[in-house]
Amino acid sequence: LVLTVLSCMLVLSGCKKEKGGIPDHLKVIPANSAMVMTINAKELVEKGGLNSYEDFEIYKKAHQDLVRYEPETTKLMDEFLKDTRNTGFDLDQIYMYIQPLGEYNQLTAFTFGVDNSNKAGKWLEKVSKQLNSNEDDSNTVIKEKGYSYFRFDYSTLIIWDDTKAMLLPIREYD
Repeated sequence: LVLTVLSCMLVLSGCKKEKGGIPDHLKVIPANSAMVMTINAKELVEKGGLNSYEDFEIYKKAHQDLVRYEPETTKLMDEFLKDTRNTGFDLDQIYMYIQPLGEYNQLTAFTFGVDNSNKAGKWLEKVSKQLNSNEDDSNTVIKEKGYSYFRFDYSTLIIWDDTKAMLLPIREYD
């Protein structure tokens, strides 16, 4: 318990408060959430000196292997790591929440901002083409009125509109 509290304090100490009010992606977190945590990913990377990840030997070796075996996946990963804004999502500040579901289950989900909804859909379609090695439709961007969603291999769902996105696990609950 003490380790968990200290970890949360460390993460939260690297985060700044939002200017100009509550962001839309924070408003979707259910009121009965057991825990809400914000992660300022950009600031944590900078403070941890991880913005020069390309200099790490382990990264160089993993990247070489990935280029050899998965060149298209490597291009997507490099595009993502160079600037997460290429995705259309604002991943600088991510909120994680845990919501109780009954006596023994809980939902852990993430919510974050959207910079460009169309760009997000196009980026996920590129990811989808990489993931769709089989003939099923599990990795498909679906557009509905006012929002879009994408399923990763029937295990994870990302839903977004013009200002906010949620990343949720897909599974059966009791």
